[in-house]
Amino acid sequence: KDIGAILLRIVLEDAIKRIAKKEGVEIKDKKASILNDELKSKNVFIQTIWRQNQAWLDLGNDAAHGNFDNYNLNQVETFHQGLINFLTTNFN
Repeated sequence: KDIGAILLRIVLEDAIKRIAKKEGVEIKDKKASILNDELKSKNVFIQTIWRQNQAWLDLGNDAAHGNFDNYNLNQVETFHQGLINFLTTNFN
């Protein structure tokens, strides 16, 4: 579950950066959470998508920093399925 959470976070970060670039948001040296905020403020992401992205970024950060008890396998599986849906919606 831990490596999966890290990899999912990497994919999410890449997707957010690509969307930001497409929307004309400067991405250089910005964290994914900041880009997520900027995309919400530009109304590219609605509140629920923004919030879900933040939760997934947090889960991935917990994995990357070794906080493995802060999430469980079910949450990683939900992240995986949700990320598939997010990518399908934004890169179809």
